[in-house]
Amino acid sequence: MTLVKLGTKVKVRHYAVNANYLAYTVDNRFIIANLKGEYITEFKFHDKLTSPIRMQGNLIWVGTGANYKSITYFQNEFNIVDVLFSNFAFKELCFYARYFEEGGTSFACKIGMDKKIRWKTKDRGFGQNFLTESLFIHRSALASLTALNNQTGEELWTYTLPKEFDYTFLDEHKEAQIASILGVYNHIVWLRLSSYALVGLDIVTGKLIKHIVNLDYFEDAPSKKVAENNRALFNSPTQLDTEQGIIFTCVSDRYAEVDLNQENYPYSVWNLETELAKQPSFSDKHHFSVSGIGGWEGDTVYIYDKGDSHCFGAFDRKTKKIIWSEILPGDKYKDYYIRDLKYAPGYLYLQDNESNLRIYALESKEASE
Repeated sequence: MTLVKLGTKVKVRHYAVNANYLAYTVDNRFIIANLKGEYITEFKFHDKLTSPIRMQGNLIWVGTGANYKSITYFQNEFNIVDVLFSNFAFKELCFYARYFEEGGTSFACKIGMDKKIRWKTKDRGFGQNFLTESLFIHRSALASLTALNNQTGEELWTYTLPKEFDYTFLDEHKEAQIASILGVYNHIVWLRLSSYALVGLDIVTGKLIKHIVNLDYFEDAPSKKVAENNRALFNSPTQLDTEQGIIFTCVSDRYAEVDLNQENYPYSVWNLETELAKQPSFSDKHHFSVSGIGGWEGDTVYIYDKGDSHCFGAFDRKTKKIIWSEILPGDKYKDYYIRDLKYAPGYLYLQDNESNLRIYALESKEASE
């Protein structure tokens, strides 16, 4: 696989990609392009667009704050729809959302594109959420997860993290919180906690199946004390591969996996220090250190460093080797740092600290020869 930098470079506030489109905001303009960055259409709003862009199915959301507008697209025909929701999910042309009535009253509901309410229940906040065919699973509090029947709104179960999951950080006691919902595999919903521990719950009953405590970065061993340098494993760039049944992460110079197909869900950790040190770096003093995962497909994971190496590249989960790596160049006046990296089929999108969005095409060796 080779990397080809396209000519596209644009300063953006927020951006998002899916399998078909690139969407980004510039001041009060919401612009939709193809994956190469070629302009398709745009919408102008009265206010600046300050919220992250969300893309799901045939909908794109863009917001000026807590409330979002919705752009629907069908066969490249784009239309705007007013949506006064926050903290929502979308499935089967229905929103699962907090809805605000006149006077400021709010409640949680399932509501169609026609704005007819299918069901409603008490306002739960609807934090992070995850949809299955029959369930709407959401973080109903910082330490609680609730599952609703997505056809009726009936509450099926609520799980609250027990006190024994609390942890110590910088010698200070911390209450464990749900940091993210990784997804569902083999009827178990997997969570990542603020302590960098992993939790698996039975999707039908909400009962605890497995608690994998934080793996200490240096000792590669379970620990209830989070590493003081904040480089513990299973921090934010943690992914669930539902095809292979693997939870994986790549952080700093470690790669770790939890095998969900084996009894007791064993974990493995690999030291990538030597492999990363082989890669070119912008700085002679700093080699490639992984800060985040920009996406993945199959066994190829696209990784990047927000630090002084200015590196990004592709990592092979099977061989535990770097396939390729590149340096984000500076210019005669300043150096650029990587802020964010995203992957769409055949392309990488890199945003630097000056909000410049750069687009790269991924080409097979056969195609480039």
